[in-house]
Amino acid sequence: MSLRFRADDALQLIRDDILSVANAIELRTEDLLAAFSEAQVRGVRGGATYDYLHLFAARKAGAEKLFTLNSSDFQAFWRFGDPEISHPS
Repeated sequence: MSLRFRADDALQLIRDDILSVANAIELRTEDLLAAFSEAQVRGVRGGATYDYLHLFAARKAGAEKLFTLNSSDFQAFWRFGDPEISHPS
């Protein structure tokens, strides 16, 4: 079973349920430069760079876990010390 949301439903979910318990993590210019440098070392390319920025932000936030529907996408560049990659099942 795959979870799919229309954009307006996702926006409502974010507004109603997520913003009250989530913290926004700002990636500043120096963070992005560090992330892109690390991505190069980890072999992250193309569209996976976007996924890697999520992992980088989760690590910056001190998260223990990063939940994603595409955990296999993250396993290719996950390293010891990164947040655990988990499926929200």
